[in-house]
Amino acid sequence: MNVPSLEKVIERAKEIWSFNPPLETVLVTQKFGDNDLAIYKELGLKGHNGWDLRAGRGTDVLACFDGEVNQATGDGGYGINIFLQTEPFLVENRKVRLQAVYGHLKEFSTENGIQVHSGDVIAKSDNTGLSTGDHLHFGIRPFYFIEEAVVSDVSNGYFGYVDPALFYEKELLKSPAWRRYGQQENKGRERDWSQRNMLYFIRKTLRLPSTEEYRAFVYGYWDIEAIREPTMYRFWQFVTKPEYEKRVREFKNRERKSVI
Repeated sequence: MNVPSLEKVIERAKEIWSFNPPLETVLVTQKFGDNDLAIYKELGLKGHNGWDLRAGRGTDVLACFDGEVNQATGDGGYGINIFLQTEPFLVENRKVRLQAVYGHLKEFSTENGIQVHSGDVIAKSDNTGLSTGDHLHFGIRPFYFIEEAVVSDVSNGYFGYVDPALFYEKELLKSPAWRRYGQQENKGRERDWSQRNMLYFIRKTLRLPSTEEYRAFVYGYWDIEAIREPTMYRFWQFVTKPEYEKRVREFKNRERKSVI
C-alpha cells in the first residue's frame, strides 16, 4: 500500500491537533504490542493493539482530539464503544484521517455525527464486552484515502492500530508520583526536604533517591520507610500519603458497618 510513512503522519497530526489523554489520570496496565494472551493470536493479531488503562467503573472518558463521533454502539468484543475520527488532512499529498477507539464502556454521552473537542467528556468507563475487569481500552489508527476507498494498514499485524504513545509526550506514561501527583513544582519544599532528609536516605539506602521517589517524598508526603517497603510501591506510586490514609479509613469504616 503506497501511503505516507507513519512517522510523517504522526508529525503532521501533532502539528494540527492537541492530543489529550483519554483519561484524567493515565495508568497503562497493558501496553501496545503485549502478547501474553492467546486470544490475540486467535484474533489474528501480533499482540495487544492499544492501551489498557486503569479506570474504575464510571470514570470520565475524554476525547483525545477534536473530531467527530463516527460510531457509538454496544456491539462486539469492545462492548459499549465509541470511535472518534479527525477531519481528513494531507500528508505528502495523500489524504489521511485518524480514528480513535474507546472500548468496554458503561455508557456514552454523545451520538454519531456529533463534533467534540479535545478533553470533552464523551463516555463513562466500565467492563462491557470481552473484558475481565473495569478498564478502558484505547487505540489509534490512521486511515488512508486511496481512490474511492478509505483503508487502514491491516498488514501491520494490529488491524492498522499503532502505539498511542507515539502521539504523546513520554512524561504522560510516568507514574502520578513522578508527575508530582498533579501539583506544581515547588523548589522551596524540595529544598526543605533535601536539607532535612537527604542524608538520612543515603545512609539507609547507600544511594540517591530516584526522581519518582524524591517527588513522592516532597509532593506526596511519604516517609522513607514506606518508600523502602516493596508492598507499598503500588500505593505511593499512585496517591499521596494523606489520600492513602483517607482511603484506608473509609475502607475500615465500611468494613465496621458491614459487621454491625
